Amino acid sequence: MIFDLSHFLMLALGAAGGFALYFFTARRGGSDAPAATEPAALLAVQSMVQTALQDHMMRVSELEKTRAVEQQEFRTLIDVLRQETGQLGRALRAPQPRGAWGEVVLERVLELSGLIKNQHYATQVALGAAQDHLRPDVVVYLPGKLSVVIDAKVPLSAFLEAQDDARAEADRIVAIGRHAQQLKTHITDLGSKNYWDRIRDLSPEFVVLFVPDEGMLSTALRADPTLFEYAARSRVVLASPMNLIGLLRTVAFGWRQEDVSENARQIAELGKKLYEAVQKFGEHYDTIGKRLAQTMDAYNKSVGSLETTFLPTARKLKDMQVVDAITKPIAEIVPIDATIRAPSKPELLIRTGSND
Repeated sequence: MIFDLSHFLMLALGAAGGFALYFFTARRGGSDAPAATEPAALLAVQSMVQTALQDHMMRVSELEKTRAVEQQEFRTLIDVLRQETGQLGRALRAPQPRGAWGEVVLERVLELSGLIKNQHYATQVALGAAQDHLRPDVVVYLPGKLSVVIDAKVPLSAFLEAQDDARAEADRIVAIGRHAQQLKTHITDLGSKNYWDRIRDLSPEFVVLFVPDEGMLSTALRADPTLFEYAARSRVVLASPMNLIGLLRTVAFGWRQEDVSENARQIAELGKKLYEAVQKFGEHYDTIGKRLAQTMDAYNKSVGSLETTFLPTARKLKDMQVVDAITKPIAEIVPIDATIRAPSKPELLIRTGSND
C-alpha cells in the first residue's frame, strides 16, 4: 500500500511539473515579456517540485522502515503463537491434561451459575462400592434431596486433526467423523455406569455429559445428527458451557427459593415458640396475681385477728402498768385495701381459663 502511494505521489508531482512547463511555454508563445525571465521561472518551479519530491520520498522511506520492523515483529509473534498452540495441542492430546482442562472449565461454569461448592455441589464424590471406582466429576444437589451427576468429556484428538489446515479436505472430513464416533463412545460408556442407581439421594434417571467447548459439540452433531437421539436413549444429556450455565442457573434459582421457604418456615416456627412463651408467661403472671391476692387476704385477716385479740390484751397490760410508761406504744396496723389487676388481653387468658 505504501509502495503504491509513493508511485502515485511521484506521478502527481511529475504531472504538476509538466503542467508548469506547458504553462510557461504557452506564455512564451503569447506574451511580450522578455524571454530571459522564463527559464528562471521554470528552474524555480523545478526546484520546488524536486524539494517536494525529496520530502515525500523521505517520508515514504521512513514509513517503509517502520512497516518492515512491525512486519518482522508480527511474524515473530505469529511464530511464538504457533509454537505455543502446537505445545498446547500436543499437551491436550494426552488423556490426563485433557481431563483436567475439562474439569477446570466445568468448575468455572458452576461458579458462574451462582452455585456454591460443598453446599450446592461436590466434586469427585465416590459412588457405589469401593471396587467400582466410580468418581464423577461433579454431583449437583437439587432442592428436595435430589442430585444430578455431571461428567466432563473432552474428545479432542480427532477434533484437532480436523482443524489442521495443512491436511487435505478428505482427511479433515474423516477426522470429523472419528471425532463424532469418539463422542458417541463417551455417551455409551457414561450411560452404562447408571449413576442414578448408585447415588444415595434420589436422582433423575439421566447423567449430564459436559463438553467444555462449543465447537467440539457442534462439530460432532453436524457430522452425526443422530447423536442427540442416541444420547437420549442412553439417558445422557449432552451439554456445552452455554446451555449448562442455563441449566445450573435454574438450579441456583431453585436453591434461592428453597432458602426463602426455609427462612419463612423458621420465622413461623420462631413465631409459634414466641406465642407459646407469651402464653406461658401469662400463666405465671396469673399465678403471681393469685398468690398476691391470697397474701393480701391472709394479711388482712391477720390484721383483724391482731386488732380483736392481741391488741386489746396488750393495751390492758399497759393500763395495769405492767410495762414502763416510756415504752413506745404499739403501732397501728392498717389493713391493705387494694385490688390485684388481673390480665385482660386474650393471649394471656387462653391458658388461665379466666374471663375477667
